[in-house]
Amino acid sequence: MKISRYLISIVVFLVVAIFSAILFIAFNEYMPSVKAQDLAYFIPFTGASELIILFIVIFPLMALIGSILGTFLAPVLTLLHKKILGRNMDYGFEEVHQSEKFRRTFQGFFPGLMAINFSALISDNPFFQSLVTTAYTTTTAGYFPDPPAFIQMMTFLVGIPFTLIISFALFSALWALSDAGIVFSNKKVVEKKGKEKPIIGQSVGGWYNYILKGYAGIGALIIYYELVVLFYGTIGFGVNGLFNDVMNAYIFLFYFILLPIFTIPSIIVVDVFRNWRVDFTRKQAMKLGISKDVIITLQEAER
Repeated sequence: MKISRYLISIVVFLVVAIFSAILFIAFNEYMPSVKAQDLAYFIPFTGASELIILFIVIFPLMALIGSILGTFLAPVLTLLHKKILGRNMDYGFEEVHQSEKFRRTFQGFFPGLMAINFSALISDNPFFQSLVTTAYTTTTAGYFPDPPAFIQMMTFLVGIPFTLIISFALFSALWALSDAGIVFSNKKVVEKKGKEKPIIGQSVGGWYNYILKGYAGIGALIIYYELVVLFYGTIGFGVNGLFNDVMNAYIFLFYFILLPIFTIPSIIVVDVFRNWRVDFTRKQAMKLGISKDVIITLQEAER
């Protein structure tokens, strides 16, 4: 592994991590009552220490766990594609060359959006609220005009680490499929049924990617916007001072920007083990009957 390949990504992560830690500590000192803040039952600290561990340790770790699971999920997605959509499709392997430069620094953007979407969907469910929130959350909610809304906000924030596992598992699986170059073509069905359709080839990973990005795109942003409006309506934006507003905005409003940055370490690990992931995914695909090599060339048409 060449450190130079990931240097820019590492610097981006460290700069934001250090800035966040300083901001959390300053918030701790500016509002002493925050020192008793206990949002997540699975973090044995409170206040600034809890936020630092949540953002800088828990987020990357959960994304990494999801990425590892995604490697083993890739063969399952291949099987589903072949059994459900690919009965009359041709499958094969196309060679995918790795770029000399690391261009995946912010690859966690769409998994982050999906994690936000999942967490937002379960945040108002009493069962999930009871699983992830602490007694501190319930007690503190009583000081706000709308206690259920406050509990929903805290459930959303604390639920992100768990939904990160799911979203990164799904996206990591399709990254493995794309890196392995597993492609399919409708040539067989066109020739067999004589359909008047062009013969096309497409990446299996790209096909799944199109679906997941559609789910984790504009819809997730709309849900997130509604949650932000609810959040600031609950805490009273502009009431508790400028620093408090800035802090809450940083933690909540820019979540969809922070998640891709704090999950950079998991993206780097995935890239480091790219060759192993490709070999594993291809070996499993071969067990499913995929063995052809695909070479795509374009020729000048005769006119």
